[in-house]
Amino acid sequence: MPPEEQEFSARLDELEHDARAAARFTYAAATIDHLRSRRPSVMAALERDADFWDTVLGALQTASVAAIARVYDPRSEVMSAERVLKHAIAHASTLFSRSALQSRIARRPGEAVEGPSDGHGPTVADFAALRAGLDEHAALYESVIDPIRHELFTELDGSFLTDTLALFQTVHRADFERLALFPSSLHGALRRLFHDGRRPGLEAPPSDIARLVADPMVDRGGEAWEQSYAVRDARRFLDALERADGAGEKRGRELGED
Repeated sequence: MPPEEQEFSARLDELEHDARAAARFTYAAATIDHLRSRRPSVMAALERDADFWDTVLGALQTASVAAIARVYDPRSEVMSAERVLKHAIAHASTLFSRSALQSRIARRPGEAVEGPSDGHGPTVADFAALRAGLDEHAALYESVIDPIRHELFTELDGSFLTDTLALFQTVHRADFERLALFPSSLHGALRRLFHDGRRPGLEAPPSDIARLVADPMVDRGGEAWEQSYAVRDARRFLDALERADGAGEKRGRELGED
């Protein structure tokens, strides 16, 4: 594999890692928050160990900020989305040529391609759409996340847990969700272009937490979105905790009656 392909592949893998982390941390926390606010029995189960669950939420939210920052922070030395997209544009003629695509496909015999490859060569308009999407979300990151990231890691002067939870109340949930999910859309577009020669369109991932809790495993053409796994797993755990807590209360009442 030519050096520019190796470098792009490595940067794409890093973006995938950060995209998955941002979606999982954000939506695990969102599921806990959503269910405890709508199910009194879940709220009661969590309130029995309130300090622990506040710690869990604070840790998940802090981790989500760290993952999101790795994607959008232009000052970071990690393989951010900006660096991935710049590399793709700078080496487009080499990375996405028909011969390069055919070589990549030949190196993975037996591996399914996402639909019939059309050998699409990306156009200026294709990259302009990706650039516009990234710029929009980077600007949102700078306005709503970068300030709390700075406070979170440098300027907290009271209780870390109390201050952390308070900081996240200043960010609109929809903004947080957009920032957490766009990396998956960008990664998917570049992955399909690089591996399958398909036009790099940005998908719109499901983001509404109420709908995801009701039906987590939204189909994505044979696979689910990363946030779907986070919501499913968190809901399963809270369902089990709710049942266990109810069984414990019932047993307690029975012992009291005895």
